[in-house]
Amino acid sequence: MTNTKRTTLRGWMIKLATAGAMLLAGGAATAQTFNGNDYVNTGFNRVGGQSYAAGTYTVRNDPGGLLTNRVNEIHRLKQTGQPIRVTGRYCNSTCTMFIGLPNACIDPNTSFGFHGPSSYGRPLDPATFDSASRIMSVNYPPQLRQWFMSEGRHRINGMHRISGAQLINMGVRAC
Repeated sequence: MTNTKRTTLRGWMIKLATAGAMLLAGGAATAQTFNGNDYVNTGFNRVGGQSYAAGTYTVRNDPGGLLTNRVNEIHRLKQTGQPIRVTGRYCNSTCTMFIGLPNACIDPNTSFGFHGPSSYGRPLDPATFDSASRIMSVNYPPQLRQWFMSEGRHRINGMHRISGAQLINMGVRAC
């Protein structure tokens, strides 16, 4: 591995650990830089383009995204207490982190895609993998968290598909 790649990976791991610790502690994550792009709590979700305007926050057909960005978004939503509705054909990867929030509900017809944390499809070192897995699953209902930590996170390529109806049976609130 080149020094540049090592430095980039080390920086990414530090940002991931910091954001995760902040989420687990209920604190605010700070501005992040990843691959030359700045991600700041600007009041807009950079993944799906939804705004943080008053009313219900609707997440629709969300492919997921960087864990650090989603941690920031979720923290902001927790602070506002804004209702969250997850709907559409799919909610993949870090989008699934919404489903266990206290003000969230899901559409039973939405397909949810779960996979373990990686760095753009490449495996993480064991400590970072475990930390990122805990961050992803911290808000999941207990039955879903247990499944994710024992099975779901071990799939890096592709996704485990679970319907909204199945998740509702596991304790996720229906809309």
